[in-house]
Amino acid sequence: MGRLVSSLCLKNRFSGQTFSLIVEQGPIEDRSAPGFFSCFVLNKSTTVPWF
Repeated sequence: MGRLVSSLCLKNRFSGQTFSLIVEQGPIEDRSAPGFFSCFVLNKSTTVPWF
């Protein structure tokens, strides 16, 4: 299976500035990796459930 890359165009409601968030789906992991997320960025080492 190849990697799936998605791009989201987001807009800051306070400043009106827009930016792109690029998300790359890697291979399905056998175990979850706990971690933290910021308001804008996914953590590179934390797993996200695939629904």
